[in-house]
Amino acid sequence: MQFQLMASMMCADYGNLEKEVKSLEEGGIDSFHIDVMDGRYVPNFAMSLNDMCYIAGAAKRPLDEHLMIEHPNNRIQLFLLSMKEDMDFEIYWDGACSADKIIEYAPKGGGGVCAWHNLVIWER
Repeated sequence: MQFQLMASMMCADYGNLEKEVKSLEEGGIDSFHIDVMDGRYVPNFAMSLNDMCYIAGAAKRPLDEHLMIEHPNNRIQLFLLSMKEDMDFEIYWDGACSADKIIEYAPKGGGGVCAWHNLVIWER
């Protein structure tokens, strides 16, 4: 059985985020997991689009994003357009979101999208 090591960035030191990203990559992680919570869809606030953009800019490894936000169909474009071209990513979201919109705005390169409840699965 093959395992992948995914670092949850919710626990990162935001005062030294670039150093955290580099250190985790040097330590051998396979990808970064980013939980985005808006405080409405779920009662917690967690990472934001800005946090994801910063990590995407500093990272060489893929991002695994879990969007726990209200109305993901209205916001998915912001997340997808913020990804670097040729960066592997996976986006998971809870709630209604159109796979067509995701495919339209997805960056060139690798990627995958999956929804928990409506079972939309897409892989580039």
